[in-house]
Amino acid sequence: MIAVVYSEWKHNIMAVGIHHLRTFLMAIDEGSISKAATRLHMAQSAVSRRLAELERHVKQVLLERSAEGVRPTVAGKIF
Repeated sequence: MIAVVYSEWKHNIMAVGIHHLRTFLMAIDEGSISKAATRLHMAQSAVSRRLAELERHVKQVLLERSAEGVRPTVAGKIF
């Protein structure tokens, strides 16, 4: 199952911009969308939108969002 998902992502990732990937990694690194937005010099809404676009593109929820921040889902860790 994981190999199939990874293979599909590997194909889909080519269409995602480097900015989407950088935003995803920054959100994980900071543990917060708002902190990631600050580090990226972006509005929080723009970071949220970019992350949502990435998740739509790979057809997986990559981040678990809560009042305490964000953390990668199992799919997000594999991604």
